[in-house]
Amino acid sequence: MTISITTLTTVLIVDPQQCFAEALGAAVDREPDLRLHGIASTLAEAIDAASAERPDVVVTEAILPDGDCIDVAAAFDAIDPPPCIIVLSGRDDTTLILRAVASSVCGFLPKTCSLGEILRVVRGAGNGGTLIDATFILKALDGTAINPEASRDRRGGLTEREAEVLMLMGDGLDAQSIATRLMITIHTARSHIKSILAKLHVNRQVDAILRAQRDGLIAQ
Repeated sequence: MTISITTLTTVLIVDPQQCFAEALGAAVDREPDLRLHGIASTLAEAIDAASAERPDVVVTEAILPDGDCIDVAAAFDAIDPPPCIIVLSGRDDTTLILRAVASSVCGFLPKTCSLGEILRVVRGAGNGGTLIDATFILKALDGTAINPEASRDRRGGLTEREAEVLMLMGDGLDAQSIATRLMITIHTARSHIKSILAKLHVNRQVDAILRAQRDGLIAQ
């Protein structure tokens, strides 16, 4: 007899809006592969909640009563290994967005996105993905956008397929979504992403997007 064991991704929610936090927590607990680690309304409460058991993913509001998402990322970086930090923001704060992108944050989403999208990003982060909503990056870079023509003409050493994968990364897709979109295996998608990061000399997907902008793969 074969016994199937599902590894649950534990999620800590940090948000001062209690109704939102409880609704998101209930949604997390309904998912068969996710488990609610706890709910906190401040950075201090989040640190206390994680002291006994490390969560896999922390979903935090951008601005908290005693800090912001950068403080959350810094506090949890002290945990080995640190959990993935996903930021939900209701504001277009360019400085905060760029600071978050430059930090160890794994995901940055608008609070207006769907519940399904939040859960998708939580799963992606739990599997090691880095998912930054493209609209935040584009606003932070003064409205820049990935240009398909530039990607074909100047790919910075990337293959045509890698350039296509890079564009989908810029749209916020994780490896599984990229594989589905391009009708390739998840292994192939991950290999493309790994090659892109190596060729652009970066370690994270969001850095690859920003590097592509600096290298002329993104139209100003």
